[in-house]
Amino acid sequence: MLAQDKNNDCDKAATRTLQALIFSLLLGFGLPATAESEVEPLIVVQDHAWAPFAFADGDGEPQGLLIDLWRALGEQLGRPVVFELYDWPQTLERTRNADNRIHGGLFISDERREFLDFSASLMPLRTMLFVNNREHLGDIQSPTDLGGTTVGITRGGFEVTYMRSQFPQTRLQTFENNEALVRAAVRGQVSAFVADYPVGAYYLSRHTTPEHYRATSLLYQRPLAAAVAKGNDPLLAEINQALTALPPERLESISQRWIQRDTREVLPAWLLPALATSLLALVVTGLLIHGRLLRQRLEEQAARLREQEQHLHLFSQSMSDFAWRMDSDGLLSYVSPSVHRVLGFHPEEMVGQVMTVALDTESSEKAVALQQSTIAAARRGELGTRADLLEQFTQIHKNGRKVHTEVAIQVFFDAVGNMTGAQGVSRDVSARHETEQALRKLVTSDPITQLPTRQQASQRLNQVIADCAYHQEYAALLFLDLDNFKFINDQQGHDMGDLLLRQIAERLDSHVSLDTLARFGGDEFVIISRPLGSQSSEAWIQAEQLAQAVTEQFKAPFSLHGRAITATASVGVTLFNSRQDTPQGLFRKADLAMCRAKTLGLNQIAFSDPV
Repeated sequence: MLAQDKNNDCDKAATRTLQALIFSLLLGFGLPATAESEVEPLIVVQDHAWAPFAFADGDGEPQGLLIDLWRALGEQLGRPVVFELYDWPQTLERTRNADNRIHGGLFISDERREFLDFSASLMPLRTMLFVNNREHLGDIQSPTDLGGTTVGITRGGFEVTYMRSQFPQTRLQTFENNEALVRAAVRGQVSAFVADYPVGAYYLSRHTTPEHYRATSLLYQRPLAAAVAKGNDPLLAEINQALTALPPERLESISQRWIQRDTREVLPAWLLPALATSLLALVVTGLLIHGRLLRQRLEEQAARLREQEQHLHLFSQSMSDFAWRMDSDGLLSYVSPSVHRVLGFHPEEMVGQVMTVALDTESSEKAVALQQSTIAAARRGELGTRADLLEQFTQIHKNGRKVHTEVAIQVFFDAVGNMTGAQGVSRDVSARHETEQALRKLVTSDPITQLPTRQQASQRLNQVIADCAYHQEYAALLFLDLDNFKFINDQQGHDMGDLLLRQIAERLDSHVSLDTLARFGGDEFVIISRPLGSQSSEAWIQAEQLAQAVTEQFKAPFSLHGRAITATASVGVTLFNSRQDTPQGLFRKADLAMCRAKTLGLNQIAFSDPV
């Protein structure tokens, strides 16, 4: 019965593929060209406060990772894209009641399947519980540890469905959008809230300091997908076509744009008082030289100066940044007291040390190279008497942990370009760095198995195709689909299903000789073989041996929390060695071969061409 269900799924997939091909041929050959103004736009609905994925900027213009992704998909389809941004609950209503609108990205749920149809996965996303550090809530591992604390949440989001089903005793307070939710948390209206991790971290970084809130536990992680009104198959097929055709490097470029955007800060407010204090010190010194007649006045000014210095000292102790000065020999001549808050050192431990005293090895080499190149530019007359720089370095806390800092630097030179000194302000940006790393991981590895994603597999396959064509060698692509995963997932639960996927990935990676193993999506994996030689007959033999080695790994049961679970896989195999091959074409051939293997029974192998 399960095999029959899977066969039906494969037949449906083949039908959709054929429909997409026919649609592409009609677009390419059967229809006359139309003016761009006559092309019907894609209307994409999304949240206006879901940064960094989608949000309205200061001018009301749509911005974000998903916004750029949909513009790229529109280019793939040759259609302009119009964005409509609303509060989250309205985005669902606008999509379910219109045949021409697309929801730009949301989680799939049974409740939403009643009125929406979903596309292939756009990207995975984690949702976490955030708690207020200042409330001293203790060691919070899940919402059940919060007791009677009210938890903030976005109205209409999947988070509401999840919390009410998994933690029904938890009191929830809803807000219209994520920014309103985080603002309320910062103001103290709630002491904990649930949000998608990059989104919560993004708004926290803009409305409070890093130590105010922390993410305590992962509640779930699920793929984002686009959605259309129920039954709108033509529009859904068009979306999936564009997703398949979108080059992986384009998706990576879009993601990197929002992962690595620099946040440039203005000079801190203490700097002007500090400069005024230094100027006053010079005036006092000059007056002392002029003699005893001004002594009384100078003493009064000195008293005021000491008071200002005390205020400056107290202010610098409480800063989250620290200031420093360096002399012409590269030695630190001043470090503000706030360095203890950031790096754990007292100023006297650093004064007189080389500038790289608290940098890790890589950042130390970077700082020395930066100093040398800046001095060389000054000696060539390119910089004048001062250079302003903004750089990022990794520093080592006194307790040994790494601290990621952003440093605003001013370097001073004499008339011939020799460095006379430098000064700067260093800021702890570790929280932002962690957010960037988390976003980067979202698009480069599968969160469940830690294997490369479909996009990464496409990039690697492209490279192997080129290598095989150049060396005139063959390689094989294997497409695996689990035979009974839906039954296991439904009967044992999603957690057990995820554990099974991880064990399968570990077993294949450890016991099968292969080039690349990737999770293609759902219960599907792809394997790219190592080079199999220049003779096709010998390559087919090796490809068959590799496929048999894969199916052998499914003969022993898997242990899931003490339960013995039997799982099998159908394997489709295809060979390649031509520059005319493409990742999309090879995936399709191997997928069709896998569908034929389904018809043979469980744990079977089929080939795209006769062995």
